[in-house]
Amino acid sequence: MSVQHSEPAGIAWWGDGGIVRREVAPQLGWLLIIIVVGFAVVWPVAQLQVRAFAEGGSAFARMPRIGDTIWTTVVLAVASSVLAVVLGTLLAWCASLPRSVRRAGELAPLPPLIVPAVAAVRGGSSCSRRRSAT
Repeated sequence: MSVQHSEPAGIAWWGDGGIVRREVAPQLGWLLIIIVVGFAVVWPVAQLQVRAFAEGGSAFARMPRIGDTIWTTVVLAVASSVLAVVLGTLLAWCASLPRSVRRAGELAPLPPLIVPAVAAVRGGSSCSRRRSAT
């Protein structure tokens, strides 16, 4: 007596444990999400570019310092990338240290999250005092 195995629906490929099967339907859901989010992000940007380059790019000609703007953007992108790599490396290094030192590494990322909120509250309260005094 032999047992017959029915073939499950899906795509098959070789994995670590032999042949692996996955259903196609969940993949279509992810594909739909990617298409919708991609469209929601790309469409407005594409519309802005079409309008900017309409009439031979005259929108850029009306911007007297576009070169300075592009240069500032490039400098900020490079500087923030270098800073992120350095800080990420230091935090990863802190994670490999003993527990007493690791505590400082766990707390180090928090001030950039806290300071803007504190500054906003403090700045808003000092502005309201100035208005009421005048």
